[in-house]
Amino acid sequence: MDLPRRVFARHCPNLCPSCSRPCCVRISRRGLLDTADLILMAVLVPEGVPFPAARLQACPFLGEQGCELPWLARPYACLHYVCTHLKRVMTLEETQAVDQALVRAGDLRSELVGAYTQGRK
Repeated sequence: MDLPRRVFARHCPNLCPSCSRPCCVRISRRGLLDTADLILMAVLVPEGVPFPAARLQACPFLGEQGCELPWLARPYACLHYVCTHLKRVMTLEETQAVDQALVRAGDLRSELVGAYTQGRK
């Protein structure tokens, strides 16, 4: 399990349920998927992802137990976002490591999209 996932798994179960304005509820009912997310979903989760629920508000993948998407299939925007509540409880070491990991993930994502759009393997 990579570091951001460990940090999120450690803190989010305690923070998110008690949050008065959870991120997943505030976003568009269309979610945050873009072309790169769809490419990654197809590659990393070939068995597919749950069909999104029709809703008037909130992320279409938000279920009663939280996000219904497997970790690898979650949109980049969701995995990249570190809310102020999470920032407050992370240690300095966790904050620095998460920041570095997210920069690296962004770089790799850009490389993937570039390779895909140029037709390279």
